[in-house]
Amino acid sequence: MNFVKNVIKDFFFTTILLSLIAGLWFLYLYFIPEHSVKLIIISIAIVIYIDIRFFLKKRTGVRSGPR
Repeated sequence: MNFVKNVIKDFFFTTILLSLIAGLWFLYLYFIPEHSVKLIIISIAIVIYIDIRFFLKKRTGVRSGPR
């Protein structure tokens, strides 16, 4: 049962992060087309940082940073 709960949580967090990437991609592509590739790469890096910093801690109980 705990495994199913973790799968649902991971799916929820992944959906949030993918929708954030898609929203930023849409914003960059249609409103700032001359810098869209650089901004998309930066936004993917930001989303990976958010995932490691906040969601990994909630999923595994691992703290990031100094204690």
